[in-house]
This record gives sequence, structure tokens and C-alpha cells, in this order.
Amino acid sequence: MRKTNMMLGLIAAVGAAVALPGAGQATISLVANGGLPSYAEPEIGGTFPTLLQGTTNPATLNLTPGTYDFAYTGKGNSVNTNFLFQNGNSISTASGPTTFTLPVLSAVDLAFSFVSSAGCSIRSGQIADTCAYLVAVESPTVAYLGFSDSEGRSSNMPPPGPPIIPVNGAADYQDMTIKITQREIPVPEPASLGLLGLGLIGLGMLRRRQQG
Repeated sequence: MRKTNMMLGLIAAVGAAVALPGAGQATISLVANGGLPSYAEPEIGGTFPTLLQGTTNPATLNLTPGTYDFAYTGKGNSVNTNFLFQNGNSISTASGPTTFTLPVLSAVDLAFSFVSSAGCSIRSGQIADTCAYLVAVESPTVAYLGFSDSEGRSSNMPPPGPPIIPVNGAADYQDMTIKITQREIPVPEPASLGLLGLGLIGLGMLRRRQQG
């Protein structure tokens, strides 16, 4: 009996050493790609956080496995109709769906494109002359995409600090704003499965001892 208790204690100790938290956490991170550091300038009706530092095109976002919600939050004072396209999903400032959900099965750099009725279009990873976008990460679970439908990319970073001073142009990045939020989802983890396996092995050994 004493040996049996020692065996169970050893199995529990090994299992505890490899156990991890039971829920998986998706994360959002910035991929700068040589983009310019910038802010979204204040604009009537703008919904991009104006004090949140971001990076202009050709920056993008890296998403780890999880589920992400994309939500249109506003168009500032733009008079154009703007669209976001992402792998078959679309959002328009004029009509149609204003949200969609994106499941991510393996880590990926986000691919998207913006198109404007003003005639300019741009996709992630691209530098264009007639329009631009801004990518910003507020936290590991929240990010923003902001589209500027009539200005090329520019840096509005203040030299060296507040207030915000336009340095190279005055793109507002408020002509279409998309908020990206990740959901926490349960993910089976190898360590948890290993703990279950150790327990089954222990039960098998006990059964064999009892039968012997």
C-alpha cells in the first residue's frame, strides 16, 4: 500500500510539473514592413484612437490561432464610399455587413485591401501614391485599421513629443476605421494531454499489481 501511494504521488508531481493553463489566448502583433510611424489625426466622426501610435502601409498584423471579430466603427468626415475586403469578407461604409468573424487556424500575416469610390485602392504590404492605411495595436487583443482615401502615406509623429505635429503630409486615416478584437477560446494543450496519459498509465500499473 505504501508503494502504491508513493507511485500515485510521483505521477501527480510529474503531471503538475508539465501542466499549463487550460485556455488558449490569441494575440495580435504589428509587422512593420518598413512602414512609417504615425498617428491618426483628429477628425469629425473619426473613430481611430488619435493618440494611438501606429504604422503606415506596408505594415500589417500577425494573428496567432484564434477567432477574431472585425467591426466597422466609422468613416470620419469622408464623402466617399470605402470598402474593406479580406479573404471573401467585405465591409462597406455605405451599406451591407458591418462586422465579420475570421477564424485563424495557424499564425498568419493579415491580408486585406481597401478600395474607395475616389478611385484609389491599396492592399496590405503595398505602398501606393494616392491612398494609404494605418495599422495600430492597442493591446495583444485589440488592433485598428484606418484608411485614408485621398492622401498618400505620411508620418504625423511629433518631433519629439506632443502635441501632434504633421511632419510629412497630413493623412488622417479616419476615412474608414476597422476595429479587430480577438476572442479567447479553449485550446487542448499537449501538457494537459500528457497529464491525462500519465494518469492512465498509473491506473494501468495499479490494476496489474492488483491482478498479480
